[in-house]
Amino acid sequence: MIRKLLKSSAIYGIAPSVPKIVGILILPLITKYLTDVDYGIAGTIMAYTSALAAFSTLGFNVCLQVSFFRSKGQYKILWRQIYGFLQIWMLVFAIIQGAILYFIIPEEASDNKWLLILLTNFNGVLFGPAGFIGVYYYQYMQKPIPIAFRSVLAGLLTVFINYLLIVKCQLGYIGWYVSSFAATFLLNISYWYDLNYKVGISPIYNFKIRTIIRQLKVALPTIPHYYSVFLINTSNRLVMDWANIGLSPIGQYNFIHQFSTYIETGTLAVERAAAPMCMNAISRLHKQEEKKIVYIFAVITLVFTFLISLWCKQIFGIMVKNEVLSTTYIYAVFLIMALNYRPMYFAVSNIYFYNEKTKQI
Repeated sequence: MIRKLLKSSAIYGIAPSVPKIVGILILPLITKYLTDVDYGIAGTIMAYTSALAAFSTLGFNVCLQVSFFRSKGQYKILWRQIYGFLQIWMLVFAIIQGAILYFIIPEEASDNKWLLILLTNFNGVLFGPAGFIGVYYYQYMQKPIPIAFRSVLAGLLTVFINYLLIVKCQLGYIGWYVSSFAATFLLNISYWYDLNYKVGISPIYNFKIRTIIRQLKVALPTIPHYYSVFLINTSNRLVMDWANIGLSPIGQYNFIHQFSTYIETGTLAVERAAAPMCMNAISRLHKQEEKKIVYIFAVITLVFTFLISLWCKQIFGIMVKNEVLSTTYIYAVFLIMALNYRPMYFAVSNIYFYNEKTKQI
């Protein structure tokens, strides 16, 4: 079990880490052409999109997970109905989010307002539900390679376009949005092909309203729950914007958070590998196996975050070639060590989700 967990964790961790490592290596080049205002624009927009993100999929990941482990012979019927519903909902969500972005995009980015709205919003409309469902399908089937392969390609494409547009074309923050759009579009369309032609999960648009309502009763209570992630990761930038702190401090904080997400990839890799193993243990009522998985996850996370925090000052000194941003390393330690909440959250939430006790959580 430990060997399987570590092997899957390595695959999930190494795959997205390849482009992130490349991204870290080119930081000395990119930070020369970016200002704290660039980071501030991106951080402000990210704060609002993150606040809305929980509504994009309406918490249906819980329904996918529960149906897969409870009804392995019939889950595809429900998944197809959820797929069809999400395809329609994503269009509505994009319109709502676009209207909100129109009013909150900073004045410094007003010349690119419509471009930012387009790049931020309409990826999900086309193939977003396919990417959302595709990831969970391979994760629950305990097949990390298809996810890892796509992560590497999408990540490297993002880094390449960032370098091209930020360093060569000197387009500043626009480079982030163009690269994110291109990579996400290709990632989602690759899952769309697999779901529709290989796995046999195609959207049912004539879904049963009663079935969707029943699933929404389980899914919607998780939206307030998932806001804990928003509160931890993004709400601070929202508050800074409301308090008129200014784009420079927001940009500095956004840079720190961006660095901490590189480290978060490692903890999420272990969680992604452990999730199907833990759900299987819960379904078979193997309490000791479930406990063992959680403790292994906790030890790996604590050791990993401690070592990175210990060397944070040296890492910033080498990689960040911007005098203002390089002094922010001390705050990164707080964000990195905060990641140690994840194993305990993982332990409790899996039990609640499996038993569909979403109102309690």
